Amino acid sequence: MNELFKTCVILLEQLAALTNTTYEEINIYIFVFAMPLMLILLIISNFILTLKLWKRNKATVSNSKL
Repeated sequence: MNELFKTCVILLEQLAALTNTTYEEINIYIFVFAMPLMLILLIISNFILTLKLWKRNKATVSNSKL
């Protein structure tokens, strides 16, 4: 676990150097902006896919009763 953490810190430090920002700024961009945005997009996509499956199953059940 420590190796994974160290690897992530090194990656963030290198990313900070490439973008001319600090490690803390990269952390903020990831955990305050990117992660919540991705979570919201995943929730929306799951909701849309659930509706599509529900409609497909409803249509299948309706057609099988005929």
